[in-house]
Amino acid sequence: MSEDKKQTETDGGAVIGVAFADPVERSRIADYLRELGHQVVPVLGDPSQVPVDLFIFDVPSAQRLGQWALGLKLEDPTYLPVIVGLGLDDAPEPWLDAGFDHYLRLPFNPATLKSLVALLLRQRRQTLELARLSESRYRAVFEATGTATIVVEGDGTISLANRECLRVTGYTPEELIGTKWVQYVAPESLPMMLAYHAGRRRGDPSVPEVYETRLINKAGQVREAVLYARLVPETGQSVISMVDVTAEREAERVLQESEAFFKSLFEEHSAPMLLIDPATDRIIDANQAAVAFYGWPREKLRTMTIPEINTAGLEDIHEARRRVVTGEQLRFEFVHRRADGSLVEVEVFSSIIKRAGETVVHAIIHDISARKQAVAAKFELERRLAQAEKMEAIGRLAGGIAHDFNNALIAIIGYADLVLSNEGRCPPEVLADVREIRASAERAAALTRQILAMSRHQPLKTEVVSLNKVLADMASLLRRTLGENIELCLDPCTHDPYVRADVFRLQQAIINMAVNAKDAMPDGGRLTLKTRGLELNDDFCQSHPPLKPGPHALLSVSDAGTGIEPQVLPHIFEPFFTTKAPGIGTGLGLSTVHGLVSQLGGAIFVTSELGKGTTFDVFMPAVEPGQGGK
Repeated sequence: MSEDKKQTETDGGAVIGVAFADPVERSRIADYLRELGHQVVPVLGDPSQVPVDLFIFDVPSAQRLGQWALGLKLEDPTYLPVIVGLGLDDAPEPWLDAGFDHYLRLPFNPATLKSLVALLLRQRRQTLELARLSESRYRAVFEATGTATIVVEGDGTISLANRECLRVTGYTPEELIGTKWVQYVAPESLPMMLAYHAGRRRGDPSVPEVYETRLINKAGQVREAVLYARLVPETGQSVISMVDVTAEREAERVLQESEAFFKSLFEEHSAPMLLIDPATDRIIDANQAAVAFYGWPREKLRTMTIPEINTAGLEDIHEARRRVVTGEQLRFEFVHRRADGSLVEVEVFSSIIKRAGETVVHAIIHDISARKQAVAAKFELERRLAQAEKMEAIGRLAGGIAHDFNNALIAIIGYADLVLSNEGRCPPEVLADVREIRASAERAAALTRQILAMSRHQPLKTEVVSLNKVLADMASLLRRTLGENIELCLDPCTHDPYVRADVFRLQQAIINMAVNAKDAMPDGGRLTLKTRGLELNDDFCQSHPPLKPGPHALLSVSDAGTGIEPQVLPHIFEPFFTTKAPGIGTGLGLSTVHGLVSQLGGAIFVTSELGKGTTFDVFMPAVEPGQGGK
């Protein structure tokens, strides 16, 4: 490299050759060096190589091109520094022993790289200047380097020191000159320094020119320093420059401890965690809990993006990312997809963190499916309890009125019977009117019996009966009632369930449900009556009050009709509620069924879908056949 070329490169930004096998890390280092004002060129490894002021390799590139670069270094009459980038677990000694000047931990710390490059380039500039300037200008250059520099004689005595040494060591040049350099070295670093000093004087090429050591300043403090040491040919002198990197090393240690602590929390946390690139939504890393939660291997998750697991639209995902980056919102609810295709409702807490010098999104994921289900179940339970309380209140009111009304009807029917028992005393037209009065009273009495049944004021005549037999005995009656365009299908349980019930009232309830189903299928269809024996557990009963755990008989009445509208469904068991035209229905059919089932200690539930049909599930406590008592 010509002197003119060297002068041009060192006046402004340096020319730095960078060779990295990892294109991402190469791009990061190259971009940062350009920000510092340097020119970055590729390393070719042949005579066409552009002259450089500094080489930086990673391990694969150093293995491939390192010997060639070290050859250039030996040929350079001044100082050509060569740096190798090492991983956190790579030992630096083999590389330093091979002739590399210094090492850089990867992923790199910008402050460390900046100070290291500045140091080495200053040393290169110093050697260039020392090689060009005459002895008369040597001292002026020596003082103006901006780096603490000393000259050590063959016997270890400091013969020259510049003013910058005061800032690094606390000693003035006058205090340093004439003393031995070993007295400023920390005990733990002294053996290494003595070995390097002896090796350098022997001309051992394995002795590094740049290395880290520990010095003791005037205040007695141990300071970490990067030293550049080179033997001046034919003089026996060593020129040593020092840069205090205590603050940088402390910052590195704090950063490493912080990252180690975060990594420990990240890996061992029981909640799924993801690290996400905010620019691309790419998943950078996932902890073991996330691997177990999503079902993909960790390597696979690291190749995926958030839209691949988040079922929300891209606009919603990007808006959520924007809110996280700006700090507007940190908590979100989404539906995520797992490896097996299943969907799960999740709560995501996101925040921006710094990791290895990069800004990433740290997301903690919680499965809230059970919580959502519990909330929905709670709302449904509250709705059903409120409905039950309303039904109870309406039933008591209607029952009390019906009871008093029934007493009045008994008197009317009694007096009508007295008149009709003495037909000779009344004209025929009067008798006809009395018969109409009695018939109307009987119809009113039948209505009050329905009201009393609905309100559970009417006593039951219970016995242990087979649910299968009740349906079998009613089959003919049901077919006549339903008509030819309704197909009746009976699906009895092979294990015949028994219940304690009032057979007549149970049959009437089944007819009420069957007639409702018929009305829901004006064009005909299939009506299925099914019986089953079930053992109800605590979980089911908690979500289906007022059922209690234990053996139960199930009677299901399913039609293929028009279905019930969602806004109507909560009201179908209310007394006098009907969707039929005036004069067609009383609105007591299903409320009577509800009242009977409640009297028997059971419960009735309904599910319906518009256009597909409705199913009534009647649960009644099961008993053993032949179990006595009424």
